Amino acid sequence: VFLVDRDWSDALSIKYQQQKLVVLKKYSIENYLIDYSVFKAIVLANNPRENIEEIFSHKDFALLTKKLSEILRPLFECFLTMQKVKDPRPGCGQKKPGHFQSEKKRGWPDEDKINNFIKDINITIPESVRKYFKGSQVIEKGHGKYLLQFIWNAVREKNSKREQMDQDRLMIRLAQTVDTKVFKKLCEEIIKKADHKNRG
Repeated sequence: VFLVDRDWSDALSIKYQQQKLVVLKKYSIENYLIDYSVFKAIVLANNPRENIEEIFSHKDFALLTKKLSEILRPLFECFLTMQKVKDPRPGCGQKKPGHFQSEKKRGWPDEDKINNFIKDINITIPESVRKYFKGSQVIEKGHGKYLLQFIWNAVREKNSKREQMDQDRLMIRLAQTVDTKVFKKLCEEIIKKADHKNRG
């Protein structure tokens, strides 16, 4: 059984014929780790004597992800449209999240950099693309590495004891602390594919 990121294959009408293939429901595995429970665990580990509701509540996390979604949504719309029209210029595959990182706001995305990139690309965003990223769907359908990096930067900034952690270590810590129910449906789909393979 093979497992692949969805990326934006559904929006690009890419169909997979491989019978033993499981395609993630979200953009990538990183999107599954964007959950309050995992970030809460890391913050608590760094602040074991603090009241989590005071230093990083579920409401704090919801507001943070909502704000970042609003900032990053236009960039994701531009990236996806570029792929739709096969624009050869460097997009999300070549430009890392750090390219759009603010130098003043301690790791937050720089809205001016994003707006300038979109302006330079100068491409019309179809309504179907705007609908694709509408509302809270950005967290599931947006570029996982971008979302994870900027959410982590914002969590670290909010947390007074900021822990230095590279992306690989962060992914491991998040995977260790994530509520396993997040992966329940994915596991069921993998098992179903495996059972189908064995029956065949």
